[in-house]
Amino acid sequence: MVVVFKQVFVLFIFAFIGYVLSKIGKVKSEHGTILSALLVNVFFPCKVFRSFANNLSVQVLSERYITILTCIVVLSVIVVFSTFFSKLLTQKDYEQRVLKYSMIIANSGYMGYALVESLYGDAALFEMMIYAMPVSVYTYTGGYCLLLKKKLTMKKLVNPVTVAMLLGAVWGISELELPEVAETVLSQSGSCTGPVSMLLTGIAVSQYKFKELLVNRNIYIVTLMRLIVIPFAVGMILKPFCNPQIVMSAVLVTCMPCGLNGVVFPKLVNEDCRTGAGLVMVSTMLACLTIPVCVHFLLG
Repeated sequence: MVVVFKQVFVLFIFAFIGYVLSKIGKVKSEHGTILSALLVNVFFPCKVFRSFANNLSVQVLSERYITILTCIVVLSVIVVFSTFFSKLLTQKDYEQRVLKYSMIIANSGYMGYALVESLYGDAALFEMMIYAMPVSVYTYTGGYCLLLKKKLTMKKLVNPVTVAMLLGAVWGISELELPEVAETVLSQSGSCTGPVSMLLTGIAVSQYKFKELLVNRNIYIVTLMRLIVIPFAVGMILKPFCNPQIVMSAVLVTCMPCGLNGVVFPKLVNEDCRTGAGLVMVSTMLACLTIPVCVHFLLG
């Protein structure tokens, strides 16, 4: 638990740095948009491509279809549950969509992948990415449309993350080694994912006063669901039926704090981001304690 806490706390420090820099005027809100663009279009796709290119093969793919199917089932159940539960919390359409999204999508892509890689290495990261493929597709398709209230089209399936998955899979299946220069570029770019995503979290939260973010009781209810109820339910249900790698990936994907896109996506259409920012701030702070607990009791 101490090792996990240290890794989570290191990421949290970057969020605090982003918050302080924004509050003292060294970083402006528009800089957050630049960081977000770099994450979505460069750093995160590089991490995804490298992991798939270095770890995927025909044999691995044939052995991991159960992993992907498991995630699809788990994700579907969480979507149905979140749809019902969010309607019990509020009748406001926008807030309802943010609460639902935050229960479905955790910050597994940015914070989670960086944490798993530092704790367990590239092989475990690959297992987690394989499991989370349906989640990644949903995040940039159904999740995007949910927050922005747009229709889902085939065009939205094509984005830097899904393209990186596809190209990385093709490269991995071909069993070609990455050139040394490409490996260095991809590795260093991917390493930026954790720090930059947490800096962005701090910048996003700094746009609001703490009081504005902490008065909504729904933030605490959804944070409890996101950090404790959902990961423990997933871990306890899967343990008797799935192998340890699937259980580990499922727990680590679901125990992360609320996804930053709950703030980033609404900004694109000038929606009020207080609820999303509050969820990100509260869940990220508490995750320093809850992630070690989940890892200890569910994976220990």
